Amino acid sequence: MKKNLTSSKRKGMRPVTHWYLPLIAGVLCIACGVFIFVYPLESYVLLAISLGIVMIVTGVAETVMAVSSRNWFFTRPWNIVGATINILLGILLCANPAITLVMLPLFVGIWILVRSLMLFGLSRDFSNMELTGGGWMFALALLLLVTSLMILLRPFAIGIPMIVILSGIGFIISGLSLIYIALQAKNIHKLVEKYMPSEIEVEEF
Repeated sequence: MKKNLTSSKRKGMRPVTHWYLPLIAGVLCIACGVFIFVYPLESYVLLAISLGIVMIVTGVAETVMAVSSRNWFFTRPWNIVGATINILLGILLCANPAITLVMLPLFVGIWILVRSLMLFGLSRDFSNMELTGGGWMFALALLLLVTSLMILLRPFAIGIPMIVILSGIGFIISGLSLIYIALQAKNIHKLVEKYMPSEIEVEEF
């Protein structure tokens, strides 16, 4: 169904007041990814708690940004649902560290998969609204998707070293995507006003 996006454009022009929150979460993700590569043996034991904390921080950051700003791009269903899943998985990991050495590959894969789907949704919104940045978001989302599938397809067969490597890659790519989102969110209202014609129509989904 086609729908004129005059209302959506107006909501997309709302400034994102807490755009820096994903920036902080992104730096945290990259720091965790670097830690995993620098201390691969120690990191697997600490990865569960670290991932839980990162999940909670990223989920809360995206939720606060969406709720406080009410910007159309960041209140889309996949953003809210994805942020909620991140928080729930993070709480589960932090509250039950004893089970994570067995289930950790699944948690890592699911988290990275959720991040990729959220980024795919945001890139599609940017592309549909004919804004710059959608292509980079899509590329980062694709990298996250490939990483998650490499973990989820054979989570217990690829071994601890490969899980550590893929987890580090996933953290770093997720961090880069969060930083990119934060920088885009800082000026999203200006981008919408500059690049999106008022008469543009886009598929509502």
